[in-house]
Amino acid sequence: MKPNHSNRNKRKHSRIAARHEASPSGGKSGTLHVRIKVIPRAGTVEVRGRMSDGTVKISLKAAPADGKANKELINFLSREFGTENSSVRLVSGAASRKKLIAINSRSKIPDWYGE
Repeated sequence: MKPNHSNRNKRKHSRIAARHEASPSGGKSGTLHVRIKVIPRAGTVEVRGRMSDGTVKISLKAAPADGKANKELINFLSREFGTENSSVRLVSGAASRKKLIAINSRSKIPDWYGE
């Protein structure tokens, strides 16, 4: 019988979702990692809440074709965190609804993030 590694993987991913490396001065220049589940073709671009594991649900207008939904997600997150698009990077999940995003620099933390 194979061992069940699903709980270990969930713990690993929840640590990644909550991890961010703040600057020593407590500023907002460190890298922030955010786990996201996208809802494409939803009609609005907005945060829909959090899942039980801390993943942020975000609805998007764009369809998941030709990277349009990923581009819309990066644009939305850069506006929400007050940074340039180039500071928001898709770490994993380019072809999945579940994504890991790294935000390198930001001028604000949105209310929905709730560190």
